[in-house]
Order: sequence, then C-alpha cells, then structure tokens
Amino acid sequence: MACRLYLHPLVISTAQQFFFIYIAGFTSRTSILRPIRFIIFLISTFIALATFEDFVERPGWVSRAIISAFPQISLTHFERMVVRKIAYTEDREKKDQESQSRITEIRKRYVFGQEVASSMRGLGTPWEIRNLHHFDSQDPTYVPSATPFVCTYLLKVLLCYLVHKVCITTQLSLDQQYMAPNYVPIFRRVSEVTLAELQVRYIATVTTVVSIFCFSQGGCPLASGASVTTNPKAVKDWRPIFGELTESYCLRQFWSTFWHQGLQNNLRGTATWIVKNIFRMKSYSLPSRYLKILLAFALSGLVHVPKLRRAHETFPYRKPFSESKNSVSKMKQQQRDTLQELMPSNHKNHLYHAWHQSLARDPQVPRNVAFSSRDWNYEQIYDLQERIGDTFIIVSPKQIRVFTGNAKASDDLCRRRRDFVKAVALFKPLEIFGRNVVTTEGDDWVRHRRITTPPFNERNSALVWDESKRQTTDMLKMWASNPKGVVNPQSDTMVLALHVLTAAGFGRSYTFGSGLESALENHSLTYRDSLSLILGNLFTVVFTATLNFPTWMLPSKFKQVQDAVVNFRQYMAEMFAEEREAMDAGAEEQDNLMSILVRASENQNREGKGTRHLTDSEIHGNLFSYNLAGHETTSNTLAYTTILLAANPEWQKWAAEEVDQVTAGVDLKDLDYETYYPQLKRVLAIMHETLRLFGAARAVPKTTLVDQTLKVNGTSYTIPKNTFIGVNLAGLHTSSASWGDNALQWLPSRWITADEKLAPMPAGAFLPWAAGPRVCPGKEFSQVEFVAVMACLLKDYTVEPAEGGQAAARALQKVDNGEPIRMRLGNVHAYLIHGTRNVQQVFRCSKELTLEEFALRVAQKVKRLPAKDAALVAKDISGSSRLPLTETREEDRIWRKFHKIYESHLIGANAVSALTELFIDTMIDELSAVGTHRPIEIGIDQFMKHHMFRASTIALAGRKVFDIDPDFADVFWDYDEDFMSLLYGIPKFLCRKGSNARDKCLETVKDYLDQGWQNLDWRACHEENPDWEPNFGSKLVREREVAMEKYGIGLDGRASFQMGLIWSINWNAIPMTS
Repeated sequence: MACRLYLHPLVISTAQQFFFIYIAGFTSRTSILRPIRFIIFLISTFIALATFEDFVERPGWVSRAIISAFPQISLTHFERMVVRKIAYTEDREKKDQESQSRITEIRKRYVFGQEVASSMRGLGTPWEIRNLHHFDSQDPTYVPSATPFVCTYLLKVLLCYLVHKVCITTQLSLDQQYMAPNYVPIFRRVSEVTLAELQVRYIATVTTVVSIFCFSQGGCPLASGASVTTNPKAVKDWRPIFGELTESYCLRQFWSTFWHQGLQNNLRGTATWIVKNIFRMKSYSLPSRYLKILLAFALSGLVHVPKLRRAHETFPYRKPFSESKNSVSKMKQQQRDTLQELMPSNHKNHLYHAWHQSLARDPQVPRNVAFSSRDWNYEQIYDLQERIGDTFIIVSPKQIRVFTGNAKASDDLCRRRRDFVKAVALFKPLEIFGRNVVTTEGDDWVRHRRITTPPFNERNSALVWDESKRQTTDMLKMWASNPKGVVNPQSDTMVLALHVLTAAGFGRSYTFGSGLESALENHSLTYRDSLSLILGNLFTVVFTATLNFPTWMLPSKFKQVQDAVVNFRQYMAEMFAEEREAMDAGAEEQDNLMSILVRASENQNREGKGTRHLTDSEIHGNLFSYNLAGHETTSNTLAYTTILLAANPEWQKWAAEEVDQVTAGVDLKDLDYETYYPQLKRVLAIMHETLRLFGAARAVPKTTLVDQTLKVNGTSYTIPKNTFIGVNLAGLHTSSASWGDNALQWLPSRWITADEKLAPMPAGAFLPWAAGPRVCPGKEFSQVEFVAVMACLLKDYTVEPAEGGQAAARALQKVDNGEPIRMRLGNVHAYLIHGTRNVQQVFRCSKELTLEEFALRVAQKVKRLPAKDAALVAKDISGSSRLPLTETREEDRIWRKFHKIYESHLIGANAVSALTELFIDTMIDELSAVGTHRPIEIGIDQFMKHHMFRASTIALAGRKVFDIDPDFADVFWDYDEDFMSLLYGIPKFLCRKGSNARDKCLETVKDYLDQGWQNLDWRACHEENPDWEPNFGSKLVREREVAMEKYGIGLDGRASFQMGLIWSINWNAIPMTS
C-alpha cells in the first residue's frame, strides 16, 4: 500500500509556504496569481485549523485558531528568507558588472547594518545585507523622505489594529454554541451540519485568518516606523523590517520569541543531532539553521502523544458501539476525540515495525498505539472487543473504519450484498492478469460468478482428493527419510498446495520432490516455477505491473519475477488454445478448473450470450485469483495444524482414532473421495478449529455506496455512504458470546456433537470463507484438500515436537542456572551467554571460537574488501586452532596463518616489547616536535588523536604512510566517525564524509604497500629478518603482506586488511587514553 500523508498542520503549512515561494519569487506584484494564492491560503488554513486540534490540547475553537498561527508565522519567516535567496540570484550573478555608484550604495547599507542594534536590524548575514533590493525597480536612485515614510507605516499600524479589533468583535458576536471548548468540529460529523453552522464557521475562519495577518503585519511595521524615527540620518539606506518580497526582513527578537522560548530548549539537541549526523550539514549554515527549526516543529507534533495520555485518564473511544444512541455519526463524535493520539502514532505502513511493537508495549504510551499496527486484530485478539464492545471504530488519517465482531451483524453484512458491497478497491492490484470474481462488484460480478462457480464441482473435488493424497504420500516419505526426523512443515506444505493447484487448476502434475526437469520450448521457466515465483513475490509483481518500468531499470530479482509473469501468461494462452482445439475436436471435458472454465465461457458465447461470457484476460484473471486464494491459505492452515497436533497429542490421538476406524484395512491409494471424505468429520473439525484461531484472513471488507442501516445488539445504526465497514474475524472467532469462556482454547471437539456429527454454529459466528452470496467459491476445494492431507498423515504417522520444544520454559530455567541459551535469529543460530563464569570461559576458549565471519562482514562493508578476495577468504572455514575443523590443506588455511602471525608478532612477549619500544620512541619524537617549554592549553582529544595516532601507526607500519598523505591522521578519524554507519549499510549520500575518508585512506594504504613491494630488498630482509624496517614498518605488517600475497589476495584486498589492522590498533586505545 502507498504510504498515507498525515494531515498535520505542519504539512499543510509547509505546502502553503512552498507554494508562496514560487508565486512570490517568480511573479510580478500585479500578477493574477497573487490574489489566487490568498484564496488558497484561506482554504488550506481552514483545513489546518480543523486538524490542529488533533495534535494539541483542546482550549476552544477560537484559541486553537490563534495557536495555529505560531507555526504559520514561523514558517512565513522561513519562506521570506528563502524567497530573498531566490530573488537575489540575479544580483549575485551581476555583481562583477555593478557600477561604482552601486558599490558605494552597498557599502553604505552595510555600514548601516553594522550600526543598527541586532534586535532591530533583522536576521541576515553581511552578504544578505549587501544584496538588498532597490526601493523601486524603475528608479534605483529613489529614496523616500522620512516624514511621509513614517506616516505611511503608522497608518498601516493603525489600520491593522482596527481591522484586528473588528475581527475579534465579530468572533465574539457569533453563536457561542459553535465556539465552546467542548464543541465537536465539522470534520467529526457527517449528516448534522446546518447552513447556520456553515455560515458561522466561514465567518470565524475568515476573521481568524485576517486577525492573525493583522497581528503579524501590525507589530512589525510599528517597529519599522520606530527604527526610522530614531535614526533619521540613515533613512536613505533603511530597508523595511517586514513587508513585501522586495522589502522583506525578519525581526530577530520576534523570531526568537517563538523559536528559543517555545521549542529550542526542548528539541534543540535532537534537531541538531539529526542535522549533523543524518543530513551532514554544517552546524552554522543558513539551511541547517532553518532545517533544525522545521525538525523541531515536526517533533513537537509527536511529543503531544504522551502528554495527552497523562492529561486524559480515559479515552472516549473505549465506549462500546452499542452504548451510542443514534447513528454512526454519534460514534464518530466519540471516536474522533482521540484523533490527536491516533494520527501521530498510526504506523500501519511503518518501516520500523519492531520499534512500533516495543512502543505499543510501553505503559506510558496510549493503548491505541497497539491498535494501529498491521496485525492489530491478531495481537489484540478478543481483548479489544472485551474492553470497548464488539463493534467499534478505528480512526485513521485517511478514514474512519467500522469493525464488528457481532455474529448477527456480521451475518447481516455478508448476506446483504447490494447494501454492503465488497470493498473492491482493496483488491484492484490483483487484476494483474485481468478482471476476476474477486475484484468486481454488481452486475459484472454476477457475470463472473455465474461462469466461475460451476468448475468447483464434485468431479473437480475428486481430482483434488486424489492429487492431495499423491502429494502427501511423497511428502511423508521425504519426511520419514530425514535422518534427524525434524521437518519444517510450512515450506513443505507450500510446495504441496502449489502442486495440488497446478493439477486441479490446469491439469499439470508434478512429483513432490521436483517439477519438470526443463522448461518447454519458447519458455525460460517451467509452469510450476513461474507460478511459484509469482505467488511468492506478489508485492514485486504488483509493483512492477503498476509502475511499468523498462526491464533494464529493474533489479535482477524484479527481472526474474517479471520473466515469471511473462512465462505464466504464455502458458495460460497455450493451454487455452489447446483446450479450445480439444473442444472443437469433440474431446471430453477434463476435471481441472481451466478446462471447465474455458468450456463454460465458450458455451455462453456460442449460445448467443456474448455479453455473458468471459474474455481471455478475464479467464486468466480468475484462474490466477484461484491460485492466489488457494495457495498460502491452505498451506498455512496445514502447517499450523501440524504444529498444533504435535503440541496437543491428545487431539492428535482423537483425530487418528477416527482415521483408523474409517480407513481400517484400506490402502491409501484405495481411499476414494465419495466414500471416505464425508466420514472424516473430526479431521474437518480440526480444520475449522485451526481456522477459527489462526485464519488466513483478517477481515471481511465491505463498504457502503449510500446510507445504510445496521442492527447491532438490537439497536439500529445509520452507516453513512462511503464508509468502510468490516467483519473483525479475529474478534468474531474468539467472542465468548458465540464460543463460550474457553473461546481462546484450541478445542476441536467443540465442532462435534455427541452422535459424531458436525455441530451447527450460530449464523455469522464462523466466517473464514465469508458467507452469503459472496462466499468463497473454493471453500469445498480447500476442505477436501485439507482432509485428504491429514487423513494420509494420521493414518500411518504421528507428529511430535522437535527436541527442546519447550523453548521458553527451558530458556527461563537456563537463565536461573546461568547456562547459555540457544536461539534462532532468522536463519542464524545464536547463543546468549550470560554470567561471569560463562563470559570468562568464552575468552579462555578463544581458540575454539572464531570471529572470522564477523571480521569478513566488517571488511566487506566498512573496509571495501573486493568480492573476489572476500570469496577467497570466506572459502576457508577450517578455523584458527591447530586442529582444522575441515579437511582443508594446511597451506590453504588463511585464518590459521593470520592467527599464527598474531601469536608470533603481536601477542607474544617479545613482539609486544618490540612494538612497545618503537611506539614509545616515536611518541617521544612526536611530543618533542610540539616545540614549546611553556604551559599551553590543548584539546586533549584532538591532540592524542593526532600525535598518538602518528606514533602507533609509525611503530606499526612505518612513516611512509604519512609521507604519502600528511593528513592521514585527520582523514582516518573522519572515517572512524562513520564506521558504524558504514557497517549498518547506511546509504553513501547519508555518510558521504566517512565514505570519502575511507576511500582516501584505502588509496593511501595501497600506495604505501605498492611502494613497499617495489623498494624493499627482500633478500636482505629474509637474511636479517628485522623487527622493523622503513618500507613496511613492523614485522607484523610485513608477514601479513607476504601471507596475503601468497594466498592470491589482490592489492585492494591487502590494503583493506592492512587498514583494518591500523584501525583496530587505534580506534579504542586512543579515545580511552584521552
């Protein structure tokens, strides 16, 4: 889904200002766009005022309007500064051609700017003052006289005062019932707004905007007039402090009132950190100053959430739907009061889902945050309904959504197809291959339904039964052959469901272990692989189909998925052609969905009902929707059931008893659909119970085209048109009213009566396939497939949890005992080590433990290790101890060689002494080079980063690094500052300084190594074997270089590893010393 833009007043005001920038900066004062922008200003301000209340406390409608002027005025200042920058571009380009008189005029203005007090002079740099606009574009020499100028501005102040007073008086004379603090704004209600109220609102809005304008324009001209009056000799150089584009200036004092007192004290640190570390801007540049202010306003909208939580102990939205007295409009009146809390915290499409989950569990954060996640209905299960009622509203920035978990109301929603239509807009992305029964409504849906329902008949069910048995038999054989006896049911049931769909849908059969060995002619993928790629990457399919990018612009993964779409479309076209040829030849109809669907549509067409048949693209779309709807839903249900049976052996035994009794003495291959499927009621009960608690769908989405009435708990409510209303399946399926006090327990027996028949459920209480006219046509398909798979599984096998299944209990026990905890993070196994004894043991066993994998990752991301060298190093997985972990040859053990070099030339006592001596001598030389014998003040951190770094690097690698780049120390610390950003994979444009510094360091180290290889007398070096020599420095660096060259690591790779050595020696020791 596309991200939705919140209607925060900051967003609206920012849009206003950018619009004003272009109008003011690129139009003349007589342009028609100038009055148009004022009209747009009125409209957008009305919206800003209506939404501002949702982000601040509610002091009353008029007060809220005045408060909303604060960000408006502040952003106006920002706009004027930007406009002035745009308007001065031409002056800046022509500065070399300026006349002598113009230069003299600029100097006078600059002198004036220095003389005037900062609080009156305005906000601006010397360059801005030098580039002031002329008073009049036609006459650059025009200078107004002091007296008329002051009088004009005093009249302007008086006029602003009078208009402001009239506006306030008008507001006070309005009907106060519409202006009271507890008044519910118009956006909360739909059908109760009267003409009188609209008139009051219009007058109040206009007068509020005008009064704000007079306030801002009235105070600044007063200061302007005072400035001229107190300094008449400078009137020829004076510029207005506030006014039109060519006269714009901002009062520093006026600005600081809002910035310093209101926001800077609380949010300055956060805004500064963001500007410095994320946007990488200079601290005192003009853009960074205003970006900090904008960020502070943005953050201020978020900090209202915890404040409002403390201010209101209870939320109006917790009142249940059933307690309202009239219509949904009344409910909206209650629910909309919490919009100020929901809007800043609605993370429906938030990228940081994990952060949202931790936030939702914070007791200081409003509970409604937990209701705004993508999976709120499963996370809240029935808890939400239990607190606020079975029918409630979720308020979001886009719309208000009504959800019901009431059985009778849900049944009513599903059966009244024409009153509550399907929200087909949610399913439009599924029209990849054509319109289908899922994405249509009205008469078009009737046409699709009439033709697509017949394929789901008994003949097709028998085919599903046989194919499910065959696939399950193969899957179980594979499970049984696993030497560990441990399986991952989810991935295998996905394959099983896919193969059943290919056989029952298109007549293509595959063995469980593999598909066709090669693609057919004119195809790059097999049919099964094409369908598998599409179903497994649906978002990518929709994304590429919607944006329609050229193939060459797509990443390789996207190209692969796009290729799958092309192949799948070709396969369907070929199969349709084959089926039509078979039909023309008089061949019998096959049992698969494609055959039945094509023939049903062709028969409609040949009978003269052309408008009732389906086009090829519509048949494609319907077949794809069948595959999509029947793939993950059934496979996930099978996977959940397998796990639940393993966790509940008593119910596994209960179902197996029925399977054994029904299939006693019958081989699997002889179990036919007509005889045995109707008898396996307990197996079907297990499916129903699993879908009740772990259903694939979150809701049954509906919408209203006109006002409709819905009865809930005996009371009728009016649902306005264009309102989303859905069945909350998680709440419906766990409602104690329908399922009793044990509604949250997995209890398959609730579906079986005493005489072993399926128990009838209350109407509307169980809707995994929906109900009414739009019930899922594949309901029988999925039930048959599930029962067949489970019957095969329970007939000859049992499922049990893998060893260590009680993970949580064992983990808690291990924490108490101080034992390591084994966990799985994605596809990586990890151990959590805690306790002093265990941590010490880790260091004692360092030879058996390895950092190679992490070191390699750091080298690739942070030190730019080439892929060729990374692959060469990663190939060695033999470990670093004396006994290899694998049968790798000793000469191929790169990590072992590194470890031996460290032991000999870094860890050993003699090696440490040699390096320490070199370091001490070099550090003494560095300190002596400071060259002063009197006390001086130094920045200890910078001092040590320069001199200590030089000393340690010279001791390690020699002086040639600094001969090549005298600024190597400064560049290195720029690189170190962004080390973690590079490791986390932050884009280069966000850590450009560190990325450039790293590249420069690598180039320096490469030159140093290249010169070392050229200049070193290797024969003499082998004979003397010195601890230190001037080309490579220490024996540690030299031996590492020889070893890496021997293993085939290139110059770039060697520079990466050697720079890593320099970094590891300095990055921690120097800051700690400082």
